[in-house]
Amino acid sequence: MLFKAITLAALAITAVSATPVKSKTENYIMYTLPPYMSKAQLTPVPNGVSMVFRPSRTLKDVSTSHIYNALSMFENFTQFYDIVVRTGGLEHILQQDHLRNYTIFAPVNNPNRSWSQFNFTKDAVAYHMLGNAYDLSSAMPDRVYRLPHNSPTTHVLQKGKYLQVNCALIVGKPIKASNGIIYPINFPLDPEKDYPVVTSAAIDEGADCKARYEAAFAN
Repeated sequence: MLFKAITLAALAITAVSATPVKSKTENYIMYTLPPYMSKAQLTPVPNGVSMVFRPSRTLKDVSTSHIYNALSMFENFTQFYDIVVRTGGLEHILQQDHLRNYTIFAPVNNPNRSWSQFNFTKDAVAYHMLGNAYDLSSAMPDRVYRLPHNSPTTHVLQKGKYLQVNCALIVGKPIKASNGIIYPINFPLDPEKDYPVVTSAAIDEGADCKARYEAAFAN
């Protein structure tokens, strides 16, 4: 109920701002963090949405664990963690320490129907992973940021108090792991369904995020 209330409130407050702002320039680059920075203090993402994430272990245990184990320490991500495990072939990537850093957009649990019941392809799961660590708190208002990924490209959209990845809202502070950063989002990304949003954001035609949100929970 709390999850639904937070999401609906965010949609109600940002009925207009849920549509990507038309940027005055093509795209902006979000610079990556060097490996040692992922263990430093990150500025909380100013999204105006507050969800509490309490790990089953200490925060030190989380920050010294690789992303794969860190995800398993939060009850909020059990559905997404189950998807990663069942998909196979990705867990070894998230367990790599000291080779490179990652950014993970982790959907919080769906209170009505587990995300694990949806048909996630390996590509769809991999779409939540970026091969570098990003401090998204550096995003500026009214700008569209391009984050390198396989087509379609993931975009980060800053909307006043709210920070979006495509149409998904970031609903909590970044969680630091030993090999990257986890950003909690309110529903899964999808490389096919998000393509119109990503494309329209890139060419400044706006995008219907309300419809994308409703479709995510209607499946």
